[in-house]
Amino acid sequence: NINEYYIYDDDPITNKYISLPSNLSGLNCAQFIAGIIQGILDSAEFPADVTAATQGNTQKTVYVIQFEPQVLKRQQVAQ
Repeated sequence: NINEYYIYDDDPITNKYISLPSNLSGLNCAQFIAGIIQGILDSAEFPADVTAATQGNTQKTVYVIQFEPQVLKRQQVAQ
């Protein structure tokens, strides 16, 4: 997709130092970092939805950034 960007993190700091109980093993604590990324983008007037997804059974995390349509329109007009 033209509005999607990915940031790959092999070992997020949040996942390194937070241990989860067995009933929450599917929770990815890197979602906290995704919230920080989203806050920075929103503050810079680039509204987007940012999620953190784990790759398989590894510690690798992918941050998926999906910009709102108005950002793409604004960028096309600027060019």
